[in-house]
Amino acid sequence: REVDWVALAHPRGDLRALFLWLKNELKVKIAVCTTDDYEPTILTLKAFNCLELVEVVVCGDKPGPPLPAKPSPEQLRHICREAGVDLKRDGVVMVGDTVTDMKMGQAAGMIMNIGVLGGASTVADLSEEADVLIPDLDHLPKLLSRISDNRETWL
Repeated sequence: REVDWVALAHPRGDLRALFLWLKNELKVKIAVCTTDDYEPTILTLKAFNCLELVEVVVCGDKPGPPLPAKPSPEQLRHICREAGVDLKRDGVVMVGDTVTDMKMGQAAGMIMNIGVLGGASTVADLSEEADVLIPDLDHLPKLLSRISDNRETWL
């Protein structure tokens, strides 16, 4: 019996609305970095009408040169190179729901690591590693708007 990966996906907010806001309001590039397999990740992004809004997708089994697993910063560095983003100049933010996401963001030198609650890690674990915690992705625009308005304080 084949697994319905899309039915198993539970986004922590309205992904399409968020991605459109990020693109249109903040003019940011969006990447997905997951330990999940490539095919189910692409199917899920398509089902949520988000695939065309994502510049780079890195998965646990994606073809191409091997990259060290999270929390190594190499996946994020690869994403930045592929997207034409400079980690130091462009102020890259990591948004994730695991401790390894936060550690990867720290190791790569992200300006901020935002932990999203309700995922694979506990509040206690995420609070030790994240710079900021949000209950779900629907809270991200307000946070990023504040950061964008006061960008000089985050560089």
